Amino acid sequence: MTTLLGDFHFVRPLWLLGLLALPALWFALRRGSAETQAWRSAVDAHLLRHLLERDEGARASSPHWLIAVAWLLACIALAGPAWERLPMPLFQNRAARVIALELAPTMLSQDVKPTRVRRGAADGRRQHRGKSGRRAGAGHHAGARQ
Repeated sequence: MTTLLGDFHFVRPLWLLGLLALPALWFALRRGSAETQAWRSAVDAHLLRHLLERDEGARASSPHWLIAVAWLLACIALAGPAWERLPMPLFQNRAARVIALELAPTMLSQDVKPTRVRRGAADGRRQHRGKSGRRAGAGHHAGARQ
């Protein structure tokens, strides 16, 4: 039983914030119509029940509890209850990576150690390392012929 409840989670838990509106919705439904409210501000409470015509069965058959239960079930359904965690494909980066290296004669200059070509190749290997499962490509460009 504990493992079953331990695996239970909501995929989109922010939808549960909709339950915060349930008391306000319940209060608004129970409060009554606008015309009843208008009389309530003008007539004393002990006279109001004699003034308004109300069907005795209307209060008992009103669907307030049905609306509240529907709201509760809708919020829980939108939150996405689940017992097994699946990877979210929205957050997987499946973009291909291309590393291009220019092989112009200036890349062979000895101003930095190691040469710029070797540094570029090492940077390309470092970028590709640890990215298993992703498509990668490498290219080189020797520049235009003079």
